[in-house]
Amino acid sequence: LVERGQGEVWVLLASPCGVAAEGLYDAGATALAALAAVQTRRRELDVTIEPWVTADAVGVIAHAPFRDDRETPAELGRRVASAAARTIAATTFGPDALTQARAAALQHLERLSGGRAAALEAFASAIAPDHPSWIEPFGVWDRVASGALETVQLRWQALATGPLRLAVLANADAAQAAAAAEAAERWLSPRLAPRTCGSPDGAVVPRPGHHDARLPAGTALSQAVVGARLPAAREATARELAELTVAALNGADGLLAAALAAPATAPAPPATSPASPAAPATAANPAPADAATSRRQLAARASAGLLGGTRAAALAVEIRAPSAELGEASTRVKELLAGLAQRVTDADLGRAEALVARRERDALAEPRRRLINLFSGRASRTPPAKATLAAWRAFLAGALGADAIVTVEARPD
Repeated sequence: LVERGQGEVWVLLASPCGVAAEGLYDAGATALAALAAVQTRRRELDVTIEPWVTADAVGVIAHAPFRDDRETPAELGRRVASAAARTIAATTFGPDALTQARAAALQHLERLSGGRAAALEAFASAIAPDHPSWIEPFGVWDRVASGALETVQLRWQALATGPLRLAVLANADAAQAAAAAEAAERWLSPRLAPRTCGSPDGAVVPRPGHHDARLPAGTALSQAVVGARLPAAREATARELAELTVAALNGADGLLAAALAAPATAPAPPATSPASPAAPATAANPAPADAATSRRQLAARASAGLLGGTRAAALAVEIRAPSAELGEASTRVKELLAGLAQRVTDADLGRAEALVARRERDALAEPRRRLINLFSGRASRTPPAKATLAAWRAFLAGALGADAIVTVEARPD
């Protein structure tokens, strides 16, 4: 793709296999390898190199402006693409790089999901029991913390010799993009047979229901993750409906905030006429509870997100709350999700569509997002038809039945 006037040339070189080959015991090894490789090369190159880690693809993003007035567009394209290809195909990293990569990966997991990412690990392991990194590509805490150097090096070598895909945002012309592609190709080992991603054996069967986890002692708030495995996200429509669901759930005026809040005060019942006195409260006929006090405001916060990729995907709602309120908060969220297909309205759909459109518009202002869309094929995809309420409800009914929901509650030791 050519974007004349762009300040830099951007290149994304990555394996479309992502973390497909990872299982229970090496979850997070590919992400560690990407972080370590970038850490090793970052000091050597006059190009900015970043790791790019998702469930569906892992590789590097490289970008740089013209070095000076004498550098030609083709030379810039070759320089940036060569840096990306060298990082993948010709990088051997040692213990120091792995140590720094491990620290960065653990920091990412903790920032994403709190103390030792315990709740997220339990949720990912319930959604994809044999492949937790298909849900969270940075893996699970214990495996990342103990990943051996040899295992991580072998994972990077396997990525470099497997299928690779290149995306280029050129800032001059098509010849510059072609020069970048040729430069990257020189670093890649030739193969007589086509490079393919392995196909892990067996279907991924989630384990719905309730699961418990433990947080480190002294953690201020308890945590829950409530969600469900989503239908295969290979079709754009399924992913877009899932994104609408997340948008409808989140925000100060979203469905999650309403579920955790106290309801509006119910109107006072009509006065009882003298001719029809109210029946006295008895064990068989208890007095009705006041609507405003039977469901109180919880000191909890919740946010929804999408995890995973095309092999396994999940809608997940993370909840933070005091231990005494965690059970009620997770119950309310589970009830909300299980009944969402009947609850959502045209107003919810309109609000969600506006939020998704604004977020996408803001993201496309960044060349990094446009590059990723080019890599994934979203840049050339025909815009989807406007979602209907019936289609959204059908998606929710199929994905969020009460029997499909996973609930993880994690409390401090």
